Amino acid sequence: MDNGGGVELCLLGVKGHPQRKVRNIKQTFEALRTKHSQKPFEVRKFIEDLMGNDRTKIELFARQKTEGWDVWGDEVESDIKLVAEVAKRCVSGVGSLVLKS
Repeated sequence: MDNGGGVELCLLGVKGHPQRKVRNIKQTFEALRTKHSQKPFEVRKFIEDLMGNDRTKIELFARQKTEGWDVWGDEVESDIKLVAEVAKRCVSGVGSLVLKS
């Protein structure tokens, strides 16, 4: 599939030392383009298959809620709260996320 060279990156972060549940998840795949910046369903499925569905999961910069996932973003009702200054820096592309319990 030729989409003009456009790619989407998915960064997966983990807390602790979880073990992979399967070893057959490919690092790259092709999917049909959907609406602007919408993640393909396969991305979440791959993550759940890889790490197990029993782990807590969060999607940052989410555009919609997904069952079984916490979400954070400016286009969705977020499930978590971020420290205001850190959130401001993250949205502007500077800094890292810090969760406030």
